[in-house]
Amino acid sequence: MPELPDVEVERRYLAATSLHRPIEKVRVSDGRVLKNLTPSGLGRRVHRRSLAHARRHGKWLVAPFEDDAALVLHFGMTGFLKAYRSEAALTPHCQVRFRFADGGSLDYVASRKLGEVRIAASLDDLVERRGLGPDAWSVSLAVFQERLGSRRGTVKGALTHQSVLAGLGNMYADETLFQARIHPRAPAAELPEEKVKRLHGAMRDVLQTAVEAKADPEAMPDAFLLLHRCSGAPCPRCQGRVESYEIGGRRGYYCPRCQT
Repeated sequence: MPELPDVEVERRYLAATSLHRPIEKVRVSDGRVLKNLTPSGLGRRVHRRSLAHARRHGKWLVAPFEDDAALVLHFGMTGFLKAYRSEAALTPHCQVRFRFADGGSLDYVASRKLGEVRIAASLDDLVERRGLGPDAWSVSLAVFQERLGSRRGTVKGALTHQSVLAGLGNMYADETLFQARIHPRAPAAELPEEKVKRLHGAMRDVLQTAVEAKADPEAMPDAFLLLHRCSGAPCPRCQGRVESYEIGGRRGYYCPRCQT
């Protein structure tokens, strides 16, 4: 599933290509990606309206219109956006096309059809209705400490639970824990203050690095665990062996030598 860096890349792409362009028409290839409206209802809601901003909270992309309400996009497992300045053929696996009055378009592409396209009153409304925690990239240390301290269970579980912290998934939670040298099964509420601070700093650094790399794994630093997510692979820090584990039905990776 796309995580915060992937969605931030899409947010920047949307901001660079599709703002302040009146929407003339909508084409829906598969209505299953629409979650609180019909294809015709989506068409009516966006007709002759323009996207004014591109915002993100966790894994959700929110584009408020210039008057009220907002277009909300979630990318599921494989989703992304593709914008055109003039007439163009549909992108393969395009589920929704927003055609602009200037002749261009914005395609919401999702080959596995697991994403969502919906309308919300605002970003705050979406956060409240979905029960999302604070955004992982912008959360303060104080709020981060409070969130972990009140959470029962493992630190890996806390980092990936969207009601605790919005934005991290399996891959970047593992990377954050690796960079902070913390075992994924460590009890979240029992982490000493020094480790919580280290974890918070590592999370911000990992997300910043991933966004700068445009969420491309091949562009990540060699020191990232992300490039060694395989049982038996050499740890990029100590040359020990990476091992897999399961928490909550999810398979993750860590270095037992570095993350004691």
